[in-house]
Amino acid sequence: MLDAAELLIRQSGGTDFSMRALASAAEVSPATPYNFFGSKEGLLFELLTRSLRSFLKEALIYSSADPIEQVIEAAENAVDILLRDPAFLRPLYQVLLGLTDPIHHPKFLKDAFVFYRTTLNGAMEHKLLANEQDRTALACSLMAHFMGVLDLWVHEDIHDDWFRAQIAYGFIHSLWPIARGKSLKILRKRYADAKKVLSNRRMQPSFIG
Repeated sequence: MLDAAELLIRQSGGTDFSMRALASAAEVSPATPYNFFGSKEGLLFELLTRSLRSFLKEALIYSSADPIEQVIEAAENAVDILLRDPAFLRPLYQVLLGLTDPIHHPKFLKDAFVFYRTTLNGAMEHKLLANEQDRTALACSLMAHFMGVLDLWVHEDIHDDWFRAQIAYGFIHSLWPIARGKSLKILRKRYADAKKVLSNRRMQPSFIG
């Protein structure tokens, strides 16, 4: 049924299909989707959870040994996953950003927070963060930034390259206070690269003016 729902999203470009249409596409009875997912919202959040598993598996593979750069790499890997399949992931993540569901939404955010917290494992191991409270606060900041820029991307308000550079730019600013030595040098280089893209007027979103 999840595969059928994904196909319907790809075919229609949105999530407005009915549960009856889903049942027909999945070749099950009209009651079966409700029996499995409880509601359409439950179905869509299950699709989001399946997508999140890809983020947790793929985005946390690093090429850098630097604990600070690893955090930025994870974010850029997550962006690359989104950019790889916008036809499906754009409308799907519009659900997350636009739907207030008291059951599924908080659970998904809790699962998603694991991603941002995990990216800071190296920083904790190198004692760049004082304690778990610091890691939680920083992870929340990183998550809030990513979700904010993601909202602009899913609504097609920003260019793909601008999306990637803005994510890096925000992460760099959040990580700068805890960076030391080689990490600072890496951040300076990444900052210059991101700033170059963001200052390109051809890529700037219309709301900048």
